[in-house]
Amino acid sequence: MLATPRLEGVRCPLCGAQESRRLVEGKDRLMGVPGAFAIAECGKCSFLFTNPRPLVEDLGLCYPPGYGPHRDVAERSGPRVLSGSGSRALASRLALAQSLGYRHLQPEGELPWSVKLRAKLRAGRLRKRIEPWRGEGRYLDAGCGSGGLLQKMQSLGWTVSGIEFTEEAAAKARAVTPALFVGDILDAPFPESSFDLVTCNHVLEHVPRPLETLAKLIRWLAPGGVLSLEVPNAGGLGPPLFGSCWFSYDLPRHLLHFTPRTLTQAVEQSGGKVISIHHVASPSTWRKSLEYQSRERTTAGRGAGLPGLLASRPLRGLLRLGAQSAAAMGRGEAIRALIQRA
Repeated sequence: MLATPRLEGVRCPLCGAQESRRLVEGKDRLMGVPGAFAIAECGKCSFLFTNPRPLVEDLGLCYPPGYGPHRDVAERSGPRVLSGSGSRALASRLALAQSLGYRHLQPEGELPWSVKLRAKLRAGRLRKRIEPWRGEGRYLDAGCGSGGLLQKMQSLGWTVSGIEFTEEAAAKARAVTPALFVGDILDAPFPESSFDLVTCNHVLEHVPRPLETLAKLIRWLAPGGVLSLEVPNAGGLGPPLFGSCWFSYDLPRHLLHFTPRTLTQAVEQSGGKVISIHHVASPSTWRKSLEYQSRERTTAGRGAGLPGLLASRPLRGLLRLGAQSAAAMGRGEAIRALIQRA
């Protein structure tokens, strides 16, 4: 039986205001941590945050064994960019070298025209999945989980380092690199200006001190370095569609609920500037949100046919189209911001 975390009322983590109003009430639908939780809107800056929230010393209770990001590296390593047939790998190397600055991956010798053509066709797709090479190729993944992204970036030539809060996941990430700090981002000992690229994907929404955390991530950037930061988008189309069943509310683990405006505000307060914000489509988030709704309706005796419908290909296709359309309209399920020092 899982323990119940103790809760505390908090001020707005962005502006410090005391006044807020309750918007959403929910429970832990993912891991089953006991308790009732709520999301409030700041009366001054309109930032959304979990309030009351788990005490800092009880946050570990919100991450029981088996929590998703702690799976092994093989399950989370993602696509292997340079794998495949000989011509495919050559085309990928050429595209990365010519379009994204990975000069060290440039194939030697004269290449067939077919490989050059394939490289041109692959370049656009690779730009969406891989950050351009920067500076000396020093990379930090803050919140690296079990090391999947570290593994991919290392295979592309980056010198990789990681931060992971839990020992369970860090034990697996050490198979990728020994340059790993286990603990809070704020306690990590890396020197300032020591990375050309820092990624922090779906981590910031979990931290109790977002402005201090952002400031530290930004200070780690070397001149010309970039922080790539992704968080769920509480301003997307998902929250009004699914209400408290929106998968990315993920109570009680998500303490903060950003929109493009409030994320930009947080970055600027922390000494950075947002270069761009990209809206991310996530059909799986819509599907999982529908599954939550299905469970509630089935419990109430009103959704007996929904589980089978959710498994159907036509519905999955509609969800994909809907999520992609929402992202194209600036209402994506997540937002990815590129950030530099101000």
